[in-house]
Amino acid sequence: MKKNCIYSIYIEIPRKEWDETDDKYPEDKLTKNERSWNSYEKYKNELHENKVKYSKLINADYIQFGYDQDYINFEKKMLSITDKISKYDIINFYKFDRAEHLLKTYDKILFLDYDVICNTEKNFFKEHDLNKIPIAKSLKEDLDVTMEMVLKEEGTWGIRSPFGKRINTYFLCQEYDIICPSHEIIPAYNTAIMGFSKKTINELNYFDNFKDLIKTMETLKNDNDIPESVRNAFGRDNETVFGFRLYENNLQIHELEKKWHYIVGDERDMKKFNENYFCHMINKRFDYYF
Repeated sequence: MKKNCIYSIYIEIPRKEWDETDDKYPEDKLTKNERSWNSYEKYKNELHENKVKYSKLINADYIQFGYDQDYINFEKKMLSITDKISKYDIINFYKFDRAEHLLKTYDKILFLDYDVICNTEKNFFKEHDLNKIPIAKSLKEDLDVTMEMVLKEEGTWGIRSPFGKRINTYFLCQEYDIICPSHEIIPAYNTAIMGFSKKTINELNYFDNFKDLIKTMETLKNDNDIPESVRNAFGRDNETVFGFRLYENNLQIHELEKKWHYIVGDERDMKKFNENYFCHMINKRFDYYF
């Protein structure tokens, strides 16, 4: 077996295939789609070199996957399941396809979203237990909402919202009679930073009966017994499926400390940038760093 590997994915999404949204990141004049496109185009080389440098530092291989024949084949496979799936969601499912691919060669792997900046000399593989899946929860405890609040339509959630994914996971578990908390929404996880071993990727079994699972998610989106404000947040996303698999297979995670998944949402968050190890630039303002 080879040594450890870090991998990422960079695939440009053409303007005609952008998600239809006018949402903006905090304190930004551009839409999220425009900000992402402009920032990745300007800083894609710097983001690549940042991950290469960190990989060399901890003696791991680095592989960046892009728009090649493997991805094209995977995209065709996803579109054969449903033509309603976005390229954004296909790329996010591809994270898990590539994990399964790499673990045929490597003992341990680390996935980093392309908008994650490495800011440490600490070795991820030595700092974390990969007998469990190292990953961060999407929400802080003080942002928790109860299922009762959701069903009373006391809020609205977008399709990329962690709240929406938690709700989606909850109902998906109900459809398959999988035991999960009944009085509060089960956790959602952020798949921007994940570690896997052969053991955990096999236990996760991410693509098992995948076509049926996606079709069930589409059925839920059209279920009139669920409030429309809730269904509007349902999608075909990788994080809902991830949460579902954890409950289905009774798996444990190794929850990442904030330092290993520090979210940068606006310029104020940059004040503590140097105190953290992996910084997830969700606002795509790479100019704050480079």
